[in-house]
Amino acid sequence: MTIVLTNCTNRKKGLVALELSSDSLDSGPIDIVARQWLDRLKNAPAENLARETYCGRSFREAEASAASLNCPLYVVSAGLGIVNSEQSARSIA
Repeated sequence: MTIVLTNCTNRKKGLVALELSSDSLDSGPIDIVARQWLDRLKNAPAENLARETYCGRSFREAEASAASLNCPLYVVSAGLGIVNSEQSARSIA
């Protein structure tokens, strides 16, 4: 099975809710920060598809490659893990 895998981008379409900005997380032990992040994600509404959230030239090139190969595009997201570009994504920073 062929897939295209790309990284998430710092640039995202739309506004980012403050509570879903990585800058707003408390510093501290990793397990506490991770739990705080997961709680925030659990309560956040699913907004756009991943392919509608990320922007930038490299993302568009990966999207075009996946379309050309007729295969799925996946994004390695720092905050969400590995996400299919056709899945809902939360607008995170």
